[in-house]
Amino acid sequence: VLGAVAARPWRVPAAETLMVGHKPGPDLFAQAAATALEGARPSGDNAHKIELSRRIAIRALTLAAGGTPARLPALPACSLGVPADA
Repeated sequence: VLGAVAARPWRVPAAETLMVGHKPGPDLFAQAAATALEGARPSGDNAHKIELSRRIAIRALTLAAGGTPARLPALPACSLGVPADA
């Protein structure tokens, strides 16, 4: 789901099906993102959101394929973070 791109979230079964049974990788993610955004049309002066959405989808799939890191880095100025030297 990409916030601020559409009034409601929607699934694109063709993009989901495209990835089933294939090894995760940049080419597959780019193809899935392109499939998910087929037919996307800008509304007013927001044509940049289509390219942004493509890039975000590829990045999200890449991060998801990498799995959850054992330790997340602390956010700057976050009182919940662990100091970098800990």
